[in-house]
Amino acid sequence: MNLAAYVAVLLLWGAMHALWQGALVALLVSPRRGSPASRYRSALSGLAVILLAFVIDIATAHLALRENATLGALGALVSELPAPIASMPGPLDYALGAAGTFAIVWLSGVAFGVAGLVLSAWRIASIRRASLPAPPALRRTVRTLGEKMGLAVMPNAVVSNVARVPFVAGRMPGLLVIPAAAAHDNELEALILHELAHLRRRDCETNMLLRAMHLILWFHPAAWLLHTRAAIAREEACDVDALSHTNAIVLARALVGLEVQRHALAGAMRASDGSLATRVRTLIAGGYRDHRPASWVPALGMMLVFAAGAATSARLSPASDVLAIAGARANVVERHTVDITAADPAGRFSIALLNGRVAGATVAGVPIMRSAIRRRADHVTLLDAHGASVVAVQLDPRGSIHWMPRDRSGVTSSSP
Repeated sequence: MNLAAYVAVLLLWGAMHALWQGALVALLVSPRRGSPASRYRSALSGLAVILLAFVIDIATAHLALRENATLGALGALVSELPAPIASMPGPLDYALGAAGTFAIVWLSGVAFGVAGLVLSAWRIASIRRASLPAPPALRRTVRTLGEKMGLAVMPNAVVSNVARVPFVAGRMPGLLVIPAAAAHDNELEALILHELAHLRRRDCETNMLLRAMHLILWFHPAAWLLHTRAAIAREEACDVDALSHTNAIVLARALVGLEVQRHALAGAMRASDGSLATRVRTLIAGGYRDHRPASWVPALGMMLVFAAGAATSARLSPASDVLAIAGARANVVERHTVDITAADPAGRFSIALLNGRVAGATVAGVPIMRSAIRRRADHVTLLDAHGASVVAVQLDPRGSIHWMPRDRSGVTSSSP
């Protein structure tokens, strides 16, 4: 099989393990406990843990399949089968077919997500090109509010006839887009404070990281859950920052006014992200009072546990005949096999080399167990059932061997 088939096997195996690991992470990340800022960090960290576990699963499965399936015990078993590997039974074909299907679906989802990001960037760029510099009075308001929020550098404020809600885009100092039709009142100032909080928190940068992780893990239900929790907590955290400089009722009225704009520019940082009804109820009830840290430290602490679990499960994966032989069948390394056969008074013996490694051996037509084949550098020793040496040979890179001839009892004689 080619590289694509091998990668498909690894992706499927990594996804299978990432599913249960991600479910545990999602259980650790509480959607309610802690302040909005800590819950945002918790959800972001949880996504990072799932992605790391997914990568570790793939990497360790790759090492395990190459070592144990291609050149190890099952690899030796495959090399000794009288029928070619291509004639393996149906379940293996189904497994490889499932791996290929998953790889195609995963790549299609990633491509769709990338297209969405490109479309979002194009829309924002179109709005930026069609925007006009904000009037002096509005720029002064933005500067005053930015100073209250503690911004060292003020964003470039523009007005747009296309944008329906205020939003920010780009890295610091960033771009603040304000709808041209928005009335300059306390509610607009509350929304501007909310958007400036995004800039102060550098949410534009972390949002790109969040979307990139979600893009890779789009197939994972826990990734969707944590992505949603992060989006909600991010908006609530900006509400908290805005409440330091505005009235909760004013901000709540501004958010209600945005309810009809929920279909606004996709992908932009906007005040209508998250659970709007929950945010409005919280603001009317007096704001966010829970400032306890969320349980994101246990999620990061479990990272090492998941790493160890991923490595162990991947190392044990070749115990499955289907997956192990699939790894051998889909091996990216070209299969270069050399069969060396020799005879002496004790009979014939043969050694099979696969990609320069000992894949199998027989003595008098009887296969030698993999555990009874010992190799150190270019010296190979074949042991009997009692652990005694039957054949000791020295391999030559050109495909020949040197050994001490054996007598009819099978014991190596003392003369060369």
